[in-house]
Amino acid sequence: MLLSMTGFASTDFTLELPNGSRANGTISLKTLNSKFFECNCRIPQSISQLETEIISLLKKDLKRGYTSLVIHLDNPNILKCKITPALSTIQGYIDAINEIKNKTNINGDLTVSDLFKIQNIFVAAEEPLDEECKQQLFKAISETVTMVQKARALEGDALKIDLETRLTKLTEHAKQAQALTKSLIESKRKEFEDATSLDQSEELLETKKSILLALLDKIDTHEESIRFDSHLKTLKSVLTSAIEEKGKKIDFILQELTRETNTMAAKCSDAEISKLAIDIKVELEKMREQTQNIV
Repeated sequence: MLLSMTGFASTDFTLELPNGSRANGTISLKTLNSKFFECNCRIPQSISQLETEIISLLKKDLKRGYTSLVIHLDNPNILKCKITPALSTIQGYIDAINEIKNKTNINGDLTVSDLFKIQNIFVAAEEPLDEECKQQLFKAISETVTMVQKARALEGDALKIDLETRLTKLTEHAKQAQALTKSLIESKRKEFEDATSLDQSEELLETKKSILLALLDKIDTHEESIRFDSHLKTLKSVLTSAIEEKGKKIDFILQELTRETNTMAAKCSDAEISKLAIDIKVELEKMREQTQNIV
């Protein structure tokens, strides 16, 4: 199975609170391609203490990619418990008002209605989620992750088909390049045999032999061809393997294939082989572009 790093899902959920009330909410989860796992959480302040655990849960299943999680509660204040007066703040205001009255001879009494006009004189303490509510939330997040994974798998199937199609083209191009290289070597070998059969001085004959043997050694890409075929087989096995994280491994194999292609093109200065090498590198580059979105 091949997984894309791109996916989106949204889930509605309900938290059953200990006091009998309910908190309805929505979870939206979006993933994009990235070299590593990155997570951005936008969650209500009332459940912010769970952010680290939520990120660990997401990383365990999503493995890799940029992840954006948004949790919305229709009434975030429902998780707040008893409202209490901020007595120290109130006393501070009263002391300040009394000091103003004493220094400026301003008369007047402070009433409760006056206190209500002052900001931050009440504190609404947030009640942490109990274990049961926490598990309800994590279950909803896990269900959303499962939906995202299905979307990633669906796009991954399309990526796999494209990569396998290009892999078939690479195999064909490699066979053509190997055939052309073999033909080129045979041609140069014939030149060598013709050159050595002519009636000429021993010194000139040895010089021609050295030049032609060096040329034959240079254009021999047998080792590169073996490695290229081996990398193709490895790539095919990775695409069909059961492991989830394949993107980095596929990218590394494609780099090795590019390196072998460059070596073969540099060794053989034949126009047809150079053209095939360009075609191979175009396919490899397209595969690398697709690989950037694979987990």
